[in-house]
Amino acid sequence: GDFKNGGDGAGAPRAGGLKNCGGSTRVRLVCFISAAGQATWASAVEIDLALTPHAAAACAVFSPPRRVCVHSHTAACASEDGRYIILGSGEGCLTLVDAHSLRPLASLPGAHSLPVTAVIALRAASGNTGVECLSVSADKRGVLSALRPTDNSTMLLIILAVLVALLAAVLMMARY
Repeated sequence: GDFKNGGDGAGAPRAGGLKNCGGSTRVRLVCFISAAGQATWASAVEIDLALTPHAAAACAVFSPPRRVCVHSHTAACASEDGRYIILGSGEGCLTLVDAHSLRPLASLPGAHSLPVTAVIALRAASGNTGVECLSVSADKRGVLSALRPTDNSTMLLIILAVLVALLAAVLMMARY
């Protein structure tokens, strides 16, 4: 299976030790970009390793850049199942990002008092929603954290109900 020439398509090893499992050789590469003191942006590209390099480049699917964290990242890792990415920031914050949509799902500000120097995903959090991780920092502490996606739908319903009540009160006052 020669990657340069597209391989034989019969389960031959590919670049990075990947194999053609049932015809699926698509790979998603995620890139994070930030500068000191600036937000972290992410973008991704999907390529098919079964194609020649020129054909793979021509057929690559790019996702537009997206801001995933308000801080610059100093450490990153992926969960074992590939569903999540955890970012550690220069401000000591941990951020959980959906690996497919690149949407930030949860944030833990103040996990550390100094920049996060390393983070590792340990296992899926209880209920298989989110990730438990270990982060270390220049503050010489290791912190075990459970990062779970937050569900903002309940909060949005409460805000909507309050706005409707305020609008009703204003309309009642304007009527008299």
